[in-house]
Amino acid sequence: MKTLLLIGMQTDFLPGGAREIPGSATLITIVNRLLLVFDEVIAANFSLPANHLTFAANHPWRMPRQVIEIEGQPTPLQTMYCVSGSFGAEFAPKLSTEKISKVFEMGSEADGIPHSAFFDGGNPKSTGLREHLKTNDIAKLFIAGMPLEEQVAATALEALGMGIEVVLIHDACLALDESQKEEIFRKITGHGGKFIHSRELS
Repeated sequence: MKTLLLIGMQTDFLPGGAREIPGSATLITIVNRLLLVFDEVIAANFSLPANHLTFAANHPWRMPRQVIEIEGQPTPLQTMYCVSGSFGAEFAPKLSTEKISKVFEMGSEADGIPHSAFFDGGNPKSTGLREHLKTNDIAKLFIAGMPLEEQVAATALEALGMGIEVVLIHDACLALDESQKEEIFRKITGHGGKFIHSRELS
């Protein structure tokens, strides 16, 4: 079964969103074309409660991007984004969602720092993705989404560590800082991952 995992395809990462990612407006068109060539499409979405530990608003006198220690780990604070139940947490408005069969939630606990599509940090809660792949004998995973340097890269590296073949779709993965993109791809390929461009899929 040819499986595509979408990460962070949500309104708050689009232009005007709380964590806008450069180029995200054009990503939707690319992803919508990709949906047609996969047998299964699953998604990992951010779904953070309003009292989440990483939100600067929950720490008096703190600002987004300031770094504080949470559970012994330096953690950059964020503006509130993808709050569970909010418009910003919904799928991107023009994304074709009909083929998405299952959604896994990242950061759904107040102390669960979104780390990857598999696990949260801090409170190491499983999202259920690993169990889904194992139950359905999925040994190869194509990945698209954002942000590349955070949850997308962590997901790819964790999947490789589990013995899953990983293929990143280069033009369907966006970074908060595009200058880091090629370095991230080199790191993932150095661990055995692969990448292709969307035009190569049919």
